[in-house]
Amino acid sequence: MRVSVDAFVASPGFGGFISYIGGLCSALAARDDVELDILLPEAQPLPEFADLPASARIHRLELPDVAGERPGVTWTDRVLPVALDELAPEVHLGPAFMLPPGHDRPQAVTVHDDMFERFPQFYGAETRDYLREQTLRALSVADVALAVSESTRRDAIERWNPEAPIAVTPLAPRLVGEPGSLPPAGAPSSYLLNVGGSHRRKRLDHLIEAFSSLALEQAIPQEMHLVLVGVRDDERARSLQAASPVRERILLTGRIPDAELPAWYRRCELFVYPSEYEGFGLGPLEAMSSGAPVLTSRNSALAEVLEEAAEYARPGVDGLREGIVSLLGDGPKRERMRAQGLARAAGFRWERTAEATAEGLRTAIDRFAGSPR
Repeated sequence: MRVSVDAFVASPGFGGFISYIGGLCSALAARDDVELDILLPEAQPLPEFADLPASARIHRLELPDVAGERPGVTWTDRVLPVALDELAPEVHLGPAFMLPPGHDRPQAVTVHDDMFERFPQFYGAETRDYLREQTLRALSVADVALAVSESTRRDAIERWNPEAPIAVTPLAPRLVGEPGSLPPAGAPSSYLLNVGGSHRRKRLDHLIEAFSSLALEQAIPQEMHLVLVGVRDDERARSLQAASPVRERILLTGRIPDAELPAWYRRCELFVYPSEYEGFGLGPLEAMSSGAPVLTSRNSALAEVLEEAAEYARPGVDGLREGIVSLLGDGPKRERMRAQGLARAAGFRWERTAEATAEGLRTAIDRFAGSPR
C-alpha cells in the first residue's frame, strides 16, 4: 500500500503534531505492507524523521508566497493537488485536520480535538473560521476519519456528524531516552513539573496560584520549586510568574531536548497537569513513560488514556491544592504511582498506532472504490 502523508504541520510551533507525525511515519515506514511518501515544504526541518528507513521517501516541495493567502491554504489547495497527481499514491493521509479539495483519490484525515469550537474565546475570529472551514472540508472529502482517542471520536460525531466512519488510533509516548541516575542540569533539588505549553485551557494560572498559596502557607517544603517547561518566551506565562508572590520559586524554561526530558520527569516530585480538555493527553502519558507520578484532571480523554495510574484533582485551585498536598505527604503512594504509570504507558506503542492507521487507510481505499462521490 503506497501512502502519502502531509507533513506541513510537523514543524516548530506545532507541538504535539510533531510527535504524532514523526512517530506515526517512523512506525508506518517500518511496516512491510506500506510504501511511504512524506510531503513537506522544502525549507522545513524535520529531525524526528532522521531514523526513517531508506524505503521512506521524503519529498520537499516548493511553497510559493501568495499575497493575501495563508501558507496552509496555499499548501493544501495549490501545492498538494499537483504533488499527489504526480506521485499517485494509493491513499493520502492528512494527519492534522486538513485535506486537499476534491475527491479524486482515497483520503483519510486525523481529527485530534474540537478545541477551536469548544474554546472559541481563545481564538481570533479569522483563525477560528479558517480551522472550521478546513476541518469541515476535510471531513466532507475523507473516506475515513481517524481520531486519537475514543473521547475525540465521540466529540467529532457530536460536533460534526461526518459521513465517513471514524476509527480510533491512539498515540504513544515519544522515544526520549533513558532517565539516567544524575539530576538534570539546571534542575532544582525538589520541584513540581509541568510540560505542555501555555494555552489557556492548560490552566497554568490555576497551577501557579495553587503553588504560590501553598508556598506562602509553608504547606510545601521551602526548597520546592515549580518548573514550567517550554514557556520561557511566552508572554502570558511570564506575566503569571511575575504576579506570583513567590516568583523566585517558579522556573520557566525553554524547550528541553527530548534526550534530557526523561531525567526531568523522573526527578520531579509530581507532574501536575490541570488541563480542562485534551484530545488525547500525550503530555502526562510521556511523563508516566519516564516514571513521574501524575496529578491531572478527570475530563475529556485524560481519564481514558491514563486510567487509574494517575491521581485526579477536583477542578479549580482548591482541588489542585488538595491533590498536591495529599500526594506530597504520601511518598509510598507516589512510588506506587511511578510503577503504575510506567506499566500504563508501556501499553501505548507507535507500532499499535501504525497498525490501526493502516487498517483505517485500507478501509478508505475500499470505500473509495465502492462508493465514488
